[in-house]
Amino acid sequence: MRVIAHLQARADTAYDNTYHHKLRGRIWNALDGTEYDEIHDEGRPKGFTYSNPFPPGDMREGDERTLLVASPHEELLANVAADLKDDRELNIGQMPFHVDSVNGLATDVGEPGTSGTIETGTGVLVRIPPWRFEEYGIDTDHD
Repeated sequence: MRVIAHLQARADTAYDNTYHHKLRGRIWNALDGTEYDEIHDEGRPKGFTYSNPFPPGDMREGDERTLLVASPHEELLANVAADLKDDRELNIGQMPFHVDSVNGLATDVGEPGTSGTIETGTGVLVRIPPWRFEEYGIDTDHD
């Protein structure tokens, strides 16, 4: 499940490639006081991920960008979406945006058991435990 936010730059600004910390902070603030607030300090995966404001690049006032937040927890996404709707000023470091709209986004990946291809413009990290390397044909004996 994902939430898509359509943003508009509030000023001319350079794209800040170190946006991660500030954007993550806004998401955690949206989860403050919810059942998901407790996972902040736990040493386990956080249960959500987010995109960069895309497309990347310097902006002029009024330029449009898009932001995605994904999670398998629908209620977590509902809290993030509500926060973005309630406070439409989104400052990601030195990149000031106005949140024009926030919507749920469902991706149809086909029926269970079928195969296909999903394309992405960014990298995807998949953690495979060592005991499953053989199952996926991963050879760890190399120079």
